[in-house]
Amino acid sequence: MDWDYLRYIHALAIGGTLAKAGEILGVHQTTVLRRLDQMEEQLGVQFFERNRDGLQLTPVGETAFRAAERLTGWTAQKAVGRPLEEVFRIVRAKTRNVAENPVEQALRMGQAIEMEKDIILIDGQGKEIYIEDSCAPIYDRSEDIIGAVLVFQDITREHTANLLTRKRLELYEYAAAHSLDELMTRVLDDAEGFVNSRIGFFHFVQEDQKTLSLQRWSTRSLQELCHMPGNKMHYSIDQAGVWVEAAREKKPVIHNDYESMPGRKGLPEGHAKVIRELVVPVIRENMLVAIMGVGNKPVDYDEKDLEIVSFFADVTWDLVQKKEA
Repeated sequence: MDWDYLRYIHALAIGGTLAKAGEILGVHQTTVLRRLDQMEEQLGVQFFERNRDGLQLTPVGETAFRAAERLTGWTAQKAVGRPLEEVFRIVRAKTRNVAENPVEQALRMGQAIEMEKDIILIDGQGKEIYIEDSCAPIYDRSEDIIGAVLVFQDITREHTANLLTRKRLELYEYAAAHSLDELMTRVLDDAEGFVNSRIGFFHFVQEDQKTLSLQRWSTRSLQELCHMPGNKMHYSIDQAGVWVEAAREKKPVIHNDYESMPGRKGLPEGHAKVIRELVVPVIRENMLVAIMGVGNKPVDYDEKDLEIVSFFADVTWDLVQKKEA
C-alpha cells in the first residue's frame, strides 16, 4: 500500500472523524475525505464504516492495517513520515544488495510489476522475512498517477521448507564422501548460517542419561569465539548451566536474554559471551541421545529458528547412526 495512504488511514483510525484526522494531518477534512474515497475506489476495499459517531475501521481494514504492521515490524505511528525505503527494507538473498523499491519501479514504468525472486524484507526489529510482492500504480479519474498499491506476503515457511529439503539431500551426499567429524562440522556450519548464529555445538548423551560428550563445535565457534580445549570432552549434565535445560527437560529451550537467566553458571575462560541461545534435544525411543545448540543471533530466536535447528539436529543424528553402522 502507498505509505501516504497509510498516513491517512492512521490519522483516521486515531482521530475517528474526518475533522480530527484533518487536524492530525494538517489538511482540510474535505481533502481527507477525497483521499479516502480515492483509496477505497482504487483498491476495491472499504477500510472504514461511516456512521453518525464518525469513522471506524472495518474488519478488512483492521486486518490489512495490522498485517502490514506485523510484516514490516513497524507500527503505523512509527512508520508515518518515514521514507518507504526505511520501512520497507528489501535486499537480495544471495548478494545482500539492496533490491529496487517496487513502488518507485511501478511509478516510473507506469505499470504493474512483480518483484524478482529471493527477496528478503528486513523488518523494524532486524528480523528477516522472505516475501513475494507486486506493485501497481493507482490512477485518478483523469488517468494521472496518484500513488501505488503494494501487495506482499510472507513466504518464509515455504521458502525454508524447500531449502531444507535440498539441504537434506546435500548432506546425505556429503556424508557418503567425508568423515564423521567433517560431516558434523558441516552440519553445524550450515545450521549457523540458516539461523544467522555465531555459535554452534553438538553433544552426544551417554546411556546413563547423565553425561555429555562434546563431539563437535562449529568452525566459527572454534576459530573466533570459543577458545576451548577442543572437541570430544566429557562432563556431567548436573554440572552444566541453564543451556542444558533441553537435556534435563527433554524439550527445546530458547533463552533470548541469557544474562538474566536464573541458575546461569559462569563460562569457561576464553569462552565468548553468550547473549542468546537455542538448544534442542534429540529423542529416540524416549531416550535422550543428543542435544544441539546455536547462539548469539543478532535478534531474538523464534519458533521458525527452533524448527530449523531441530531439523539439523535430527539429520545429524540419523547420519551419525548411518556412519557408525
